Amino acid sequence: MKQITNVNKPKVLVVDDEPTNIHVAAKALEESYELLVATDGKKAIETTNEQLPDLVLLDIMMPEMDGFEVAQRIHSNPLTKNIPIIFLTAKQHQEDVKQGFQFGAKDYIRKPFKPDELQARVASQIEAYTLQERLDRELKIRKQNWKMLDDNVAFAFVSFNGEIEYASNAFCQEFRCKPEELQGKNFNMLSSGETTQEFYKELWTTISSEKPFESEILDKTCNGELHWYHSTIVPRYDEDKTWIGYTAFYKNIDDKIKLKQLSERDNLTGLANRLRLNNILDDNAEQFARHGYPFSIILLDLDYFKNINDQHGHQIGDLILKELICSILVFNLYTKWIILLTS
Repeated sequence: MKQITNVNKPKVLVVDDEPTNIHVAAKALEESYELLVATDGKKAIETTNEQLPDLVLLDIMMPEMDGFEVAQRIHSNPLTKNIPIIFLTAKQHQEDVKQGFQFGAKDYIRKPFKPDELQARVASQIEAYTLQERLDRELKIRKQNWKMLDDNVAFAFVSFNGEIEYASNAFCQEFRCKPEELQGKNFNMLSSGETTQEFYKELWTTISSEKPFESEILDKTCNGELHWYHSTIVPRYDEDKTWIGYTAFYKNIDDKIKLKQLSERDNLTGLANRLRLNNILDDNAEQFARHGYPFSIILLDLDYFKNINDQHGHQIGDLILKELICSILVFNLYTKWIILLTS
């Protein structure tokens, strides 16, 4: 019998050593499916491996290799193990039916079969197979996407009380931690100790209101290193859109902070340069106008400093400047500004 093909239709492989049975099955199915034909077990396995049909209609009683062995070989191949098989047989014993299901059959139709029954059962199994294949593909894509996210984005799932429920691979690598060092621990274990309580108060007030919080923060890795991060903390929800905690995203910004510090501070003394001083003055003047918070400025004038450079060299002059600044900062720890003039 000539094979009937249509690439736009699901593929059904009909396996039977009797041409009459193939003809009856083909007549019932040819309008809805692309039909593949095999008259023995060996050909059935070859066709299944090459064509990957969406379903196999398989006769049990065949010479050389019966349907049970064919089914076993199809389902032992990783590429074809999920293809549904419907046994077609004239056997009537319940034990044969049981054996068919043990070899992976999805359904069992006794001969002679009615065309309407065959159509319904084939359609049901192909629909289930197609749906399962789609779900498997989507699950595979989701797993791939999750792995890509987990390996490249530093994030952690955090409970309402600040407990770390999960940390991504990228998060563990960034903070030099093993997963077990973070799991179940409070997030404050990563605190540098240099962040103010006012900052944390604002953070918890914001996220407790189910609002996102975004900031730059200095935190500590598991091996004690301090690094700057851009942190974004957002509410986390389950599939029912119930608020269940937070997701904290972290991005290392050490280079950005270093560049900012270089652009705002004098390389020799470490004091704020004019750009930084102007910004500080604006900020403090605004706070003074709003809250009445006072601030102070120390203005120093070193007379005849040029003589030191001329007599002892600039290296000694630089050393004296740094020692002078250090002494002043120790003497007055609360002074926000120092403007140093030399002549």
